[in-house]
Amino acid sequence: MDLVAWNENLKREDDLLIGELNLSFLGVTTKVEVCFIQKGSSPSPIQLETLNGYLNNSEAIHSVVAEAIYAEYRASLFSYRRAVGSWGENPDELAPVISDIRELAPLLIYQTLFIQDSEGPGEFGMGFWSKWEQEHGLGVKFVGWELGQLDENSIHYQ
Repeated sequence: MDLVAWNENLKREDDLLIGELNLSFLGVTTKVEVCFIQKGSSPSPIQLETLNGYLNNSEAIHSVVAEAIYAEYRASLFSYRRAVGSWGENPDELAPVISDIRELAPLLIYQTLFIQDSEGPGEFGMGFWSKWEQEHGLGVKFVGWELGQLDENSIHYQ
């Protein structure tokens, strides 16, 4: 991928530089908004190093993320199902019982990749829309290339 040409087409929105990439998560390719938290006119060298590292290791990163989401989903499944039912919705549609990590694919949409301007590479967040948590979504935060936190969508850009 030619990041130089891609960087030239980033759009400014407040303190963000925004571009799009087609990225695959759990076998589903979507257009993901890539946001650099940056007041300058281009991403910092550390942000570009993080993006390159992410793109070069996305398969391994996505595997770690999928496993964490799957574990959290399975651990909280009956709470999700109870909540969905209390909203008058069908739990089998929004929070189905699943037994394989690949069954998460129709329940999630990978939407955003936030790359902070940090002191070192590997700090970024991934944001997802999820069927079972439509109001708050799901966010994953990495620090130093390690999974740091899995929580509501807002965690991925903090």
